[in-house]
Amino acid sequence: MRIFGLITLLFFFACLNHSQAQSNHIEPSLSGGIGYITDNSGNGTYQYATGGASVKSGQSLYGGFIAFTNVNVLFGGYNFTAKEYTVGPSLIGWGKLNRNYSYAYWLMPGFKLFRDYGHDASMQQEAWQRDAGTYSIAGANFTDSLNRWFRSYKLQIQFQKNLWSKRAGQWNGDGNIGDSINYKAVNKAYFKIQFEAAAKRFNLGNKGRLEPKLVIGYLYDGGAKKSYYEFGSGIAISFMKNDRYYEPFTLQYRARYGVEFGSRLDVFEINSDIIAIWRLLKK
Repeated sequence: MRIFGLITLLFFFACLNHSQAQSNHIEPSLSGGIGYITDNSGNGTYQYATGGASVKSGQSLYGGFIAFTNVNVLFGGYNFTAKEYTVGPSLIGWGKLNRNYSYAYWLMPGFKLFRDYGHDASMQQEAWQRDAGTYSIAGANFTDSLNRWFRSYKLQIQFQKNLWSKRAGQWNGDGNIGDSINYKAVNKAYFKIQFEAAAKRFNLGNKGRLEPKLVIGYLYDGGAKKSYYEFGSGIAISFMKNDRYYEPFTLQYRARYGVEFGSRLDVFEINSDIIAIWRLLKK
């Protein structure tokens, strides 16, 4: 764990020193969102926010980020709350792939702390958990300048794994908390890949463009040891500036199914990039 933190710091400062030799432009970042999840056994909400600062060098940004997530859900009579903190370096770039396509990419490996608490309705069974691990996100966006149907794409990959865990509480009359407790698995490892295809961009004048999207995804939950599939749609407000793609606002609905395609979990999510909103209003 200490080695990972040291590598993260060295990567961040190496990128920062490299960029400062070429540019003194510092660019901040600030985004966040809220989500609502529900199925036939319960529901819950989550909120997240990410901030950072980067040094711009040409068509790249080298910097770091810090993120916070808050979760509060009630499923199957079990109430679970969590606070998660992530910090790490970031790399963002953009440019022209060819005369018809612009691209953007991002890479954000992080070190994560988890603080969880859960209990049943009678308060007879409850558990506290403290974890440390990794959380990384990477993705790419390809934008068609000809605005053809279903020719603009976004791909995003997420990976999470807890490397150390400390648990305490009472479960089934035993003070030894096992590998999983009702809704929240002790093992927080997961892998997710999500693909989005914009149907077409509709011009909103100097207020950007409207992008209806189709969304599909795959999720492997390491705690439940199960695979899930997501299907949905969304809408985004976007704009381009100097070959760079911005999404000030996104709204998505995704239906999550297990491999047997039985019961469904509904996910509603709203995300906003504060800096991109400021750039859009400044246009």
